Amino acid sequence: MEVVGFAVDEFHNVFSGKSESEALRMSLTIKTLVNSLAKPMIVMGIPGLEHQIDANEELRQRFERKVYLEDPRVSSQDDVLEMRKVLQALNAVLPHEGDCDLGTKGMQIRLLYAAQCRFGSVVDLVRSACEFGAMERQETVALKNYASAYRDVAPQAKREEKDNAFLMPLDIVHSLVKQMQDKQLRAGARS
Repeated sequence: MEVVGFAVDEFHNVFSGKSESEALRMSLTIKTLVNSLAKPMIVMGIPGLEHQIDANEELRQRFERKVYLEDPRVSSQDDVLEMRKVLQALNAVLPHEGDCDLGTKGMQIRLLYAAQCRFGSVVDLVRSACEFGAMERQETVALKNYASAYRDVAPQAKREEKDNAFLMPLDIVHSLVKQMQDKQLRAGARS
């Protein structure tokens, strides 16, 4: 099998129980390893691991993307309001075309559906769409970039244009989000 990357589990143990000099030596070793690998490196650990990495001068710039396996669901009106604040802040600093303005309710509904009502996944989709726009040397992020970002993370069976949250009519996306949220409420009531 071809090696496509390297994964390190329980990466938080790099820091736990180490003296300052041992932790520095370990950080320098990991920095050298990451710099020498031509393949992606994934590290996994407990909640709070990102703070340990960010606090470490040697490692902070070595890990680009953070994914939280316990991605909170957007299930209440308060969650939607919190998500809206984050998206409006992102919209203020990221140049978007009018049809994908993050401050609009329509775009927020599209993002909710595409991310399966998961907060971290919404933010990750925005980041990914910006990367697609940057790769094409665009000055603004366009709806086609969001469609590409969705295809990049969608299950194989949902990658067709007819299933793409950023290409289907907004009223259909809105009803699908409503169905998804109703299903989550029913599942929550049973547990």
